[in-house]
Order: sequence, then C-alpha cells, then structure tokens
Amino acid sequence: MGAPRADDGPVERGELRLVNRHGLHARPISQIVRLVSASGAAVTVTGPDGTVADASSAFSMMTLAAPQGAVLAVEVRGEGARDLLASLAELVGGGFGED
Repeated sequence: MGAPRADDGPVERGELRLVNRHGLHARPISQIVRLVSASGAAVTVTGPDGTVADASSAFSMMTLAAPQGAVLAVEVRGEGARDLLASLAELVGGGFGED
C-alpha cells in the first residue's frame, strides 16, 4: 500500500466568478498555483470555453485565458478539499487583491 494520492480523498466542486479587472493573468495564476501546491490536493479548473487546467501548473492555467466576469468551474480532490475551495473562493472573490 503506497502513500495516499490527493484524488483518493473527498471531492468538492464550486463555481468562481472572476471579478478582477484583468481576469486570469500571470499574477492571479501564480497566487492560485501557490495556494493549490501548498495544499497537496488535486485541483482542476474548467474555463468558460470548456478548457480544463491543472491548478498546480501555471502553464496549464494560462490556457484558460479567462477575462473578467468569466465563471470557472473548480473541482478539488483530497484532504481539506472544502477548506481549499473556500480559500480559492475568497482569493478569487477578493479580486486577487487587485484594485
């Protein structure tokens, strides 16, 4: 029996609307990647056009090219999934600290 994988734990899903003026660009993506990578959970994000990205990869997240107002579908798998989804919702809902 090996180490538990992130996708072996609970699953939480939610939708997050990008409220910041410039949408999903390098700085917000780096904040998401940092948060997800520290959690150990597996997170996928689906953009408005159906593109699916791995939230632990900045390169993958860049493929979403989501503007302000876009709704992202998020699936979090692993221990602490509910807390991580709440943290992501707070980060996105707060506009990533942008003015």
